[in-house]
Parts: sequence; structure tokens; C-alpha cells
Amino acid sequence: MNKAAEQTPYLWLGAFATMAVLLLVLGGLIILPPVTLSMFAIATAIGLIILLFPYVGFLLMIASLGFEAITPSMPVTIFRILAIWTFCSWMLKQLLAGRVSVVRVPQNRCIAAFMLTALVSALFALQPGASAVQIATLIQLGVLYFFVTGIVDSEQRLKHVAWAWIIGGAAASLYAIATFASQGLARAVGGIGDPNYFVLYLTIPLALSLVLFQTERSFLLKTFLISSLLAFLVATILSFSRGGLISVMVILVLWFLTSRNKRRITAFLLTIAIAILIIFWLLPAIPLQSWLQRISPQLALQDAGAGRFYIWRGGLDMFLDHPLMGVGIGNFLYRYPEYSYYDPRGAWQRVAHNTFLEIAAEQGVFGLLAFLSLLWMTYRYLRTAETVAQERKLYCTAQLAQAFRLGFLGLLAGNFFLTAHLSKSLWLLFGLTVAVYNIIINNRR
Repeated sequence: MNKAAEQTPYLWLGAFATMAVLLLVLGGLIILPPVTLSMFAIATAIGLIILLFPYVGFLLMIASLGFEAITPSMPVTIFRILAIWTFCSWMLKQLLAGRVSVVRVPQNRCIAAFMLTALVSALFALQPGASAVQIATLIQLGVLYFFVTGIVDSEQRLKHVAWAWIIGGAAASLYAIATFASQGLARAVGGIGDPNYFVLYLTIPLALSLVLFQTERSFLLKTFLISSLLAFLVATILSFSRGGLISVMVILVLWFLTSRNKRRITAFLLTIAIAILIIFWLLPAIPLQSWLQRISPQLALQDAGAGRFYIWRGGLDMFLDHPLMGVGIGNFLYRYPEYSYYDPRGAWQRVAHNTFLEIAAEQGVFGLLAFLSLLWMTYRYLRTAETVAQERKLYCTAQLAQAFRLGFLGLLAGNFFLTAHLSKSLWLLFGLTVAVYNIIINNRR
């Protein structure tokens, strides 16, 4: 392809962007008040930048993931708007350039099998509407997966994604701490809207900050990483999420065990000490008895922890009654009252609070096997990528593969206590795993 042909898509995009600016500005001057017009102009500028450079939009998507539940006077979230516009801009650019392709890896077959079991299970659903909603979400996550595998195509871009995730996680953690202290919340929920899923979201930026702290040479960046790590830990503890705490502890312990440099270990211990001091400084604003109850195994077993055991026993019976096709994706919530005979609190609608049990009960053994295969392939690819990247002197990719692997294991630990197989963080990680593999195979810096 000659140089003129390569520039043609950009010329078309530039012409389209210029016309859009003129139309939007003229419309805004006529219709909108000054304050709204300013916001409208900023949004328009961002939209046009994303149209020309979809990768910028993808980084904004990653950074805004921790504020997913925030909808300022809009029926949809900022993340969803960014995701739709960025994907459409990227697809337009790919179509104009004639470069639409899919990376062929075994994970694709696992995802296709998982989606197929979801569709088949919906045929047996008590609530088809609930199945339709979950299938639509699953399709969106599948599109997100293939989008990530295509747009992250170099080591440099992979590093940009890591920093965007850390910056977004740090901002979300500070927001969670600030709202907890100023609004008198019982638990820090951040911009996710749920304390458990908020901490699960923090597992990836936490792992990234730990690994990059080991290798980053800049003093300013090291200071930022240690500050971000501190914010992650404080927000995690203030969330009162037991499952989230276990996820974070898995990452911290694995990182500690794989670290050999005494200075890095010392920095890690100092970070933990500072985090504990800040937590106790905040304790006057925390209901101490409630906090102790949530972290005490004895008291927790009498509280919500016991409820999970009742749900798991009922969910296991549900799976044994429908082992092949399940009760239908999205239907555990509606079928649980039939299996709540273990629960002394009576028949009420509950999710499984365990990703693997919910998949088994809703999509049967075939759905569970497809999902476990996807998890295994993801872990194996990250483990292999770390070794091969070191051999090929792609050191940044090797470090990020290690961080993603630690974050992935943390997510798995959290998924044992939460129903989170449709979380965006997990599916982003699926896509980034394939991106890492593709970068190594093509030796792209």
C-alpha cells in the first residue's frame, strides 16, 4: 500500500471531524446555555479526539472503569458512552484501512463454547427475560475482549494501559476514601456502587503498582506508585469486604514470596505500616464493633458469612438437580427460593456469591468446563508470556505479564466469594492476555 493510500482514512476522518465540529458548535450557540455549552464543547472535543485516535478513548475507558456506576444526569454511565464511541471509532478506522482481523488463539474457542452453553441454558430458564439480559451482557463482554486483542498491539501500548489502570484505580480509591469520610458511609464503595466489587476492581491496579514499583527507576513515579498502593490498601480496608480483603492478601503474599530484593521487601513493609497508621487515624469515624465483626471469623460465621454457606449448599443441590444444562443463565436468583431450605432466614432471592457455583447451577457442567478452560488458558498464557518475554528481552512485557498474573490470581480468589464472571476487569484481562501473547509472537515494542 502506497503512502497516499495509507493517509486516506485519516483524511476522511479529518473531514468528518471538521464537519461535526461546525455543526455541533453552531447548534450549541443557538440552543444551549453558556455552562452547558462549555461542557458540551469539552465532550465534543474529547469525542473528536477519540474519533481520530481511538486508542486515547481506550485509555480513558480503562481509567474510568473505577467510576462505572457514576451517571451524572444521564441514563447511561460515562464508561459505557466511552466504550461505545471508542469501539465504533476504532471499527471505522479499521474498516477504512482494511485491517479488520481477529487474533487466533485457543481462548476464542473457550469463549465461544461458554457463550454457546449460555444460549442453550436460556432455553430452560424460568425467567427468560433475566437470561436475555445476561446474554446481552455476555455478548458485550465478548466484543470488549476482541476489541482489546486488536487495539493493544505493542509493548508501548501495553504499558500505557497499565498506567491508565493504576491512575484510574488511585483516583477511584481516593474518591472512595473521601466519600467514606465526608458522607459517613458504613462502607467505602467508590465509583462502583458496591464495596465487594469495588475491591475486586482494585486487584489489577494493585498488582500493577507492586510490580512496576520493583522496576521503575524514576523517583517521582516510584513515589506515585507507593502513594497509589497506599490508597488501594486504605480503600480496601474501609470497604469491609472480606472476600475483597482475601483477594488483596493473595496478591500481596504472592508478590512478597516472589520478591528477592531486601530493599523492595522493606519498602513493602513500610507501606503496610503507613497504611495501618492511616487506618487507625481514621478509626474514630469507623464503627469499630462493626469492623471487628466483619474481620472476626467467629462473629462472621454468625453474620453474612453463614449466609454464604447456606447459599452454597442450596446452589450445590440446584446444580445436582440440573447438571447438564443448568437452570438458565441469570436464573440462580429466581430459582434459589426453591433451594433455600438450609437457610434459617427463609426463602428469598439471592445470587450464589461464588462464580463457579453460579455458572455450574445456571449453565451446567459444560458451561463450567468452558469457563474453567478459559481460566486455565489465561493463566498458562500469562505464565508462558512472562518467561518468553524475558528470553526475547521484552522486559516491560514480562513485568506486565507477571502483574497481570498476580492480579488474575487475586481475581480468582475474589470470584470464590462473589459472582463476578461478568465483570469488565476479568474480561479486559482475558483480552490483555491475548494481546501480550500477540506482542511477544510479533516482537512488537
